[in-house]
Amino acid sequence: MKGIAVLVPGTDELWIDKRVKIPDNSEVFLDKFDFDNYSIEFFLQYLSFKEVSEYYFISRGNHRIEKIVEHLNSFTDNIIFYNIELNDNNLFKTDEFFLDDIIKNIRKVNNDFTPTSLINKKINGYYSGYFGIQSSNYTIYAISMNDQNLFNKLSESIIKNSTLNSIVVNMDKQEYKYLLSDSWNPFPKEVRVLDSMSIPELLDTFKNTGLIEFKSCTSILDFSVICHQKNLQRIHVTKNGIFLDLKEKIRLSKNIQEEFSTIINQFSFLEEFSDRIIDKYYLDYFNLSYHLGTSAYFVTPYNIFSSKKVYDENTIHDYIGIIIDDDCFIYNINKNMMVKVNKDILYLMEIYIKNDYSIYIDEAKVNQFSKFLKNLF
Repeated sequence: MKGIAVLVPGTDELWIDKRVKIPDNSEVFLDKFDFDNYSIEFFLQYLSFKEVSEYYFISRGNHRIEKIVEHLNSFTDNIIFYNIELNDNNLFKTDEFFLDDIIKNIRKVNNDFTPTSLINKKINGYYSGYFGIQSSNYTIYAISMNDQNLFNKLSESIIKNSTLNSIVVNMDKQEYKYLLSDSWNPFPKEVRVLDSMSIPELLDTFKNTGLIEFKSCTSILDFSVICHQKNLQRIHVTKNGIFLDLKEKIRLSKNIQEEFSTIINQFSFLEEFSDRIIDKYYLDYFNLSYHLGTSAYFVTPYNIFSSKKVYDENTIHDYIGIIIDDDCFIYNINKNMMVKVNKDILYLMEIYIKNDYSIYIDEAKVNQFSKFLKNLF
């Protein structure tokens, strides 16, 4: 099986161009892999499961793809990766006939656009240690160090358990580069980093009102650690070892060349984290407000809205409510979908997820609400 990834032009991040289509072919598949949220190791396993023997990256201006292909070929003997560069003067650098239809299709889509960069969110994630609802634990999204030469001492297993869109940060010079790249870039000027003093107030405001205030390009240093989120999504490397936090209080290994499996094992024994449910879910909602790009009120089992009932223990919920200005929405967590509703529906949803009939008498109507939610999505 041959796999093909057509990359969005105008960025060094690897994004699949979903505008490109090809006819169904049992020997070729047009890949839609998420290079933002899944590791290199997972990517290789995914291709192996699909029985891919050859994989073609088709790029139009991605400066790191050649080096990425070189590294991927060194990581596996079962799959051969190819780099195909397209431009106005050169159709493609291969004689593979099966690419003809794809090349024709690419020429039909608009290549003259600049995609929205995610670097501000990546830098914020680097500072806070949290990369969002869709991110995976035990996947590295940022590697930071105060000496860029330390990167070359890291185990290959750490690189393979990072995403291809992960960033490497040189703290000393306030610069970053994408994984498997040689080009360093200065930090975005818009990023603002706050200390941890405001976190208790933020949590109390959310619990009592549901409000999460959005402040563009703002991050809180080691937010995930302070909020007791046990996430291994970022590592910080110094000559003294590998740390979970940027303040270098939680060391995962004294050995810079440590294997990733050993780091995971050490991470699993950490005791610096509480089981407070509000901490567990708050960062998800905080990150969601960041993706929405606006302040919002949230209706969840863990905060007061029309019902004063607040859960202090885990309760399974697939839905939350979101209010932006005067607009009300129900958000399906599992499907990552949001549907606009009226405020009465939002009240019913709160009763449903909290199982609190003290604010609504018609229990039968609430019990029917689960069917309504399934039909809604």
